[in-house]
Amino acid sequence: MKGLSGLWGNLSEPFLGGWAGVISPGYPALATATLYLVVQGSEVVAQGRRREVDPHWFRGSSYVKIGWQWLKQAMTKSWQLITDWYLRGDEAPDPAMASRRQYERAQRKLQRLTGVTRSYAT
Repeated sequence: MKGLSGLWGNLSEPFLGGWAGVISPGYPALATATLYLVVQGSEVVAQGRRREVDPHWFRGSSYVKIGWQWLKQAMTKSWQLITDWYLRGDEAPDPAMASRRQYERAQRKLQRLTGVTRSYAT
């Protein structure tokens, strides 16, 4: 395991179950960058600043895309980036929706099955 020593310590072959030769040294970096963008995006949404980077009228961007847009804007406009990595376990305060039709269909199905109506700002 030449490529994974250092940052990840000495990962032994039994730990990876035969995948040691398949894992590229770049994967941990890619996974860390993706996690950072998700955390940054979820923090932007939690702070109520999603509109600054996701102006689409129905808010269709993922947390990764929101985090990426925030990172790009932060570089040009000197916005603050997160320093503490924290993923909230509760429901998304403002979930992304693919389309109004899919959203309304899901709401009708939820109401039919449970009798509960959920409303999100549109």
